[in-house]
Amino acid sequence: MAYVFSKISSQSDTGATDTTFTPSNPVHAVDDIIIHIIANDLGNVTITASAGWTELGTQSRQSNNRGAVFYKKATSASEADPTFTGDADGWAVVSVVVRDADPTTPIDGFAQNDIAGATKTATCSAITTTADDCLILRCFSGWDVTNVYGYAPDLNNKCVGFAVENMTTQVNAYNQETAGSSGTFDFDLSRSDGGRTYTIGFKNKTGGGIEPKFVSGMNILEKRFGYYGVNAATLVLANLYDSITTLAGISVSSAIPIDPFAGGGVTTVAGPDFGLSAIGTRLRSSETLSNVAIGFTFPYTGDLSGKKLLFNLGTSTSGIGSLGRIVILFDSLGNYSAFNHPRSEGRAGAAAYPLFIDESSPTIDTSGTLDWTDISKIGVAFIKTNTAANTSPIISLFSTVDTMVFSGCNSARPITPAIISPWLENGIFFGVSNLQGSGQFLTRVPIQIGDGTKTTYFKAEAQSTELPSLYGKGQFNWLLGDNSTDIIIKTSASDDIDFSASVFATSSPQDFTIDATSSTSATFNFSGCSFVGWNVTWLTGVDCDSASFIRCVNVDAKAATFTNCVIKNSTSTTNAMKVNNGASITDCSFTKGDETYAINIQDAGSYDLSNNSYSGYTKPLYISATTGTVTITLAFGESQPTYDSDGATVAFNQPQSVGSVTNIVAGSRIQVWNTTTASEIANEIVAGTTYTLNYDDGVEFTSGDTVRIRLTQQATTTAYLEFQQSTTVALAGWSVLADQQADTVYNGMGIDGSTVTKFSADYIDNEIDLDVASNFAMSEFYPWWVYNMTTENGIREFYGAIEAEDAANIKNDTTVLGLHWDNTTASNVYQTDNIRFYRSDGAYPVKDPTTGGGGIDIVWKNQIFIAETTTSGLTAQESADLAIIKTRTGLIPATV
Repeated sequence: MAYVFSKISSQSDTGATDTTFTPSNPVHAVDDIIIHIIANDLGNVTITASAGWTELGTQSRQSNNRGAVFYKKATSASEADPTFTGDADGWAVVSVVVRDADPTTPIDGFAQNDIAGATKTATCSAITTTADDCLILRCFSGWDVTNVYGYAPDLNNKCVGFAVENMTTQVNAYNQETAGSSGTFDFDLSRSDGGRTYTIGFKNKTGGGIEPKFVSGMNILEKRFGYYGVNAATLVLANLYDSITTLAGISVSSAIPIDPFAGGGVTTVAGPDFGLSAIGTRLRSSETLSNVAIGFTFPYTGDLSGKKLLFNLGTSTSGIGSLGRIVILFDSLGNYSAFNHPRSEGRAGAAAYPLFIDESSPTIDTSGTLDWTDISKIGVAFIKTNTAANTSPIISLFSTVDTMVFSGCNSARPITPAIISPWLENGIFFGVSNLQGSGQFLTRVPIQIGDGTKTTYFKAEAQSTELPSLYGKGQFNWLLGDNSTDIIIKTSASDDIDFSASVFATSSPQDFTIDATSSTSATFNFSGCSFVGWNVTWLTGVDCDSASFIRCVNVDAKAATFTNCVIKNSTSTTNAMKVNNGASITDCSFTKGDETYAINIQDAGSYDLSNNSYSGYTKPLYISATTGTVTITLAFGESQPTYDSDGATVAFNQPQSVGSVTNIVAGSRIQVWNTTTASEIANEIVAGTTYTLNYDDGVEFTSGDTVRIRLTQQATTTAYLEFQQSTTVALAGWSVLADQQADTVYNGMGIDGSTVTKFSADYIDNEIDLDVASNFAMSEFYPWWVYNMTTENGIREFYGAIEAEDAANIKNDTTVLGLHWDNTTASNVYQTDNIRFYRSDGAYPVKDPTTGGGGIDIVWKNQIFIAETTTSGLTAQESADLAIIKTRTGLIPATV
């Protein structure tokens, strides 16, 4: 729906001879609707407006006044202020700007109702709207001979504005979500001698912003006290002296009141412009002495236990003692407790100061033990510091205070702290909230965002919401105890709740709660939000990322996920945060305050506490679970935090580092070697093409170590050359990409090395043993050797010692390992083929003498060249030229 964007609440002209009045336009933009609700004293002349302004309804004189409504659709952001012409007397105007009204037909219903003669009730007629989400303005303009005005009793309305100058002009806003009848509405006036009401509906433009739905938590127990027609004959006031003779050590005046004690003794007084609460009840005293308590009592019977109470208080003199304005509660047995707003400021004013109290509030005087369930009367007082007579305390409101619920709005205009503030004041309540600048919001009452049903949009970005300072720190009017002024979030599935880049602060422990019945399907954003001083209760399923919790009593995280958060200087004496099974608290920073532990783990189960930092704690974790197992997941390489446990077993589940080798030829043997520690980590056959090793950093490998990978492979008559590669180990692990090449020498020999039994490896003496009294061939030895490299000891002991340079030359690389041949038998044996085996150092490769005594004849000395046939390694042309030499021998002389 359309919404009230700006206003000027009170514009008036007291000139008794002024026939014109030019009120200012509120701040506006193109397409905004500017409205002026006007009251003109005397009212004998029709009110007209300067050019460009359209009147709604008709005019007629009611008693001693005339009212009118004019509006204009702005075509610029600086529309000229209108001039209204009427009778030569006083003027009162409330000016309102409505934004996001339909640009073609903004008005979706209008009605007016004439109020003739003296009355305290002015009824706004119903209108029938044609579209959903309409903004309804309910207006009153009338004549008030005493300058005393009332308020709209529907606390769920928003008081948009008022003006007074013998004339009273008031405007209230209402959100009508569904098209149809708006219903009637009564203004509850102090005293009116006639006037007119207006009901105006504004159609919302497509996609336009709307006002929130508001459900007030105020329950008014006494209001306005002595305003016209209410309690005048029934409310009995008594001198405070009749109940107590001293107050906070000061004598209570016994002087006879100037006003009678009953009937017409309830009087109304006008005061400075403190809002619509500038009216109240007093019992004037004839006392002329100073430093005495002046006060009166009025009857109230009820149970106020567990209640938060609001009093609007004032005085008729500036001669006020340091105790300021005082409220006294009495029970039926005469026990009492006195509470005060000690800011005297030497300032008089009717109902100018709010005082919030509950059972935990500090007192300035008591007698006996007050029974809050059996309150029988209430007193108001102050200590008079001058000798003036005809003085009195004043009270205009007595109310209980409960949660204020805001829901609705839309993405175009979400609920913000700046939007909430004017709804809380609502005309009748003074000091319930304050708004400084565009985004510093102070609330003294509990607030709930969302109702769990209606889709709600809330955005606190770049705004600060705070509760008053502690009693005695400059905010003396807010004496409520701990955990009495909550902020509650209650979401439906489609809500959008945005706390990003905002501050929510309180100097006394109060509750910030995500209601347990909230839908976790709502969208939440807490990035950059600072929660200061709260007792926080979270909800499982609602994530919290990058928020700060400073000087909070406790953060009850439930089983939720908290990431990149700061938890600092908790005021708890036990733990900064408590969690339940399934909680994930990762990458968070905990700095010790008054608490002993950072985190209290309350249940057996699984918890992710990866990458948290803990500063100042002896032991950061407290396991209050008494049975079962608490499994705590940590990050790679993270040190295990110390803890105390009430009995549960604690296990740490730290994700392991991973080493991997890929692109392996299936069936290869792998050796994994820690070069830094000179230790073998693995030696096994890899069936597939990938090898993976999970390990704990600091055990098999430590970040920074060097890992060496060796691979060998042989299967029947096919094999691959040895592969070796090293790499540096990282915290997360290491990886190697294998590149095994075919062994063409082995493959060309056509022998399955695993079937050759003439040879064995002597790993102690670094020898190749001939175990049978039989001649041998190097074409048998090399396949056996390749096979032997695929055994556990072969790859471990003899890797890299043998290289087949080609099919005719096999080299023992003595820089790796020097090998000798040994005959373990007594028979002489010899090599049956012409493949050379030699040592790279040129030494004779046969052991002398052999272990068995038998000799070995081996080809070792000279390189063997491989003779090729057909092309002989020549180019095609060279082969052709060589082939025709025989046919041309006649060209060569036979003799010299």
